[in-house]
Amino acid sequence: MRTYIQMENTNTHELPVEFQDDDVRYSDSIVEYFLCESTQEKDIVFDTFAGFGTTILVAEVMGRKPLSREFDEERSENIVS
Repeated sequence: MRTYIQMENTNTHELPVEFQDDDVRYSDSIVEYFLCESTQEKDIVFDTFAGFGTTILVAEVMGRKPLSREFDEERSENIVS
């Protein structure tokens, strides 16, 4: 038996020009699906590789408390701004 999840691959926030060639983000809908399945409102969501901040943004919209770490300083600055 195989299980598939099929969703649109869209993101609600634009990347700055310098990152557009490296856009490896998961779609907002995939993050939302898994957060909905595994967390509740006001839960803490810890993302150890924040990347471009998709999980942080989706978690905030869903009423979760996001915490994250990102090694790449340029990506971290993009998330904060």
